[in-house]
Amino acid sequence: MDEFLNELSTDLDAFLEDMQGRVEDMTDNILTQVEEDNLSRSDLMFWAAAVAIALGPELRRLNTFMASRSLKIADQFGDDELARTYRRKAMLMADANIGIAAAAINAKTQETVIAGVRGRELADGIRTIIEQEMMDLIKSMDTTVSLFDRIAIRDVGETRDNLWIYKGPADNRNRKFCADIVRRKVAFTPSGIEKLNEHPDLHKYVPPNVSVLCGGYGCRHVWWPVTEQYVQQAGLRIES
Repeated sequence: MDEFLNELSTDLDAFLEDMQGRVEDMTDNILTQVEEDNLSRSDLMFWAAAVAIALGPELRRLNTFMASRSLKIADQFGDDELARTYRRKAMLMADANIGIAAAAINAKTQETVIAGVRGRELADGIRTIIEQEMMDLIKSMDTTVSLFDRIAIRDVGETRDNLWIYKGPADNRNRKFCADIVRRKVAFTPSGIEKLNEHPDLHKYVPPNVSVLCGGYGCRHVWWPVTEQYVQQAGLRIES
């Protein structure tokens, strides 16, 4: 269980790091052209669009990554249908996130161009725009993948004994909510999980979805399905 979750976390961190590196390279290539003061307004508009278009390959890379991830989760739980459903739903949300980032970069860049900014000042302005939007995109990708990890695992657990433990790292990076729940010697029923929406240390934007959002953005924990036999062997009490 721990090894599998660590592998998922490591894979996601590596993918997002690679995405950030590719975006930085893309940005440098485009801005080299933008820095030329003699570019016409139509040329500048082209580069504004080029920034957005360049994000297209990221969606294809994400599709490949999500396919691999969904198969790992399906293999873990022996559920082939899970892989297809997980990938389809996650890609729809990821596609929307990339579309939002591309549209925002394009619109903000065109605003800068229309304002008459040129040369190095324009390049620096576009770089700031791209960096801000891509930081938000990478955060949203992190949240999207983690969200659908939890949904996929939840769907599996609902077909079994419907008992859950809060699983993931117990370290000094934990939020107060996560630090409390991950250290409890407890298995939760669905109603027990729902009651955690009233936990005083839970971020206000999480309720009523603690079952899929866990501690919130960037949370490294999941609700992991366990059997009644596991609960008895581990000496856990049940909260319902």
